[in-house]
Amino acid sequence: MGKPELTARLLPNMTESEPLRQWLSGRLTGVWRDGWLKSPTRKRAAKPKARVAKANGDGGHTSVWRALQDARNRSP
Repeated sequence: MGKPELTARLLPNMTESEPLRQWLSGRLTGVWRDGWLKSPTRKRAAKPKARVAKANGDGGHTSVWRALQDARNRSP
């Protein structure tokens, strides 16, 4: 949003956190808006777990090709 060199010239050269915190507090007093706070995280509904097809094919969907192969293998 701006050039780093300009930002470095505008900000005070402070190495301690407390003086910097006080300086920022003085600069932002009356300017800060609660609308700038991060919105709360919404919980999302869990995705349904994938169903595992049964090995014997009971109750699950199957392709026509597999059904024909099974029928062919069962015939004498």
